[in-house]
Amino acid sequence: MATQKKSTEDRRNEITEAVLGIVQEHGQKGLSIAAVARRIGLVPSAIYRHYRNKDAMIEGVLDFVARRLADNLATEEGTCSSQTERLHNALERHLVMVRQNRGLLRIVFSDDVFGGTERRRTLLGGIVQRYLRAVADIVAAGQKSGEFREDIDPSATAALFLGLVQPLAVLWHLSDGKTDITRMAEKNWKVFLRGIESAGTSGTEGTY
Repeated sequence: MATQKKSTEDRRNEITEAVLGIVQEHGQKGLSIAAVARRIGLVPSAIYRHYRNKDAMIEGVLDFVARRLADNLATEEGTCSSQTERLHNALERHLVMVRQNRGLLRIVFSDDVFGGTERRRTLLGGIVQRYLRAVADIVAAGQKSGEFREDIDPSATAALFLGLVQPLAVLWHLSDGKTDITRMAEKNWKVFLRGIESAGTSGTEGTY
């Protein structure tokens, strides 16, 4: 029986997983079209149909980041009892993404991204800006529902929310995964929530 051909999206996801695995184990110096093809069990020409070179595969990883961050927020819409719960769950999902993708951190924090081409910096900047806007929308919804203080700025609060994760991701990366970022994030979350919640809503933050 012939093997069913994978969709373009599934194949790209498979390639991205291979890229992250290679970078985690060998760094970006070990990344190439041939290495990805070997890891998946394909010929290099099959990879070229999706990504023309190493740089394009790295941009594919940035696209993966954008989709995961959007999913972390969008999947909670309409399924949570409060905006506080939406933010808390988004934080937890963000931490899971960090812990499960060490190769991702090696790419995002690399000179190839931060010090790379203007196009790549623009891509990463756009990802961060879209995430911040989505978080700000949740904060604004929480203000409307009475969960969060009316005098806080949603955009500034969104930046603080991102700050709950970013330093922890760096610590986790530098400690080779030995730092307990879940426990640290829980403590940070409680401090963050006390600063934004309305009077009378204390104790709704939940725990990990």
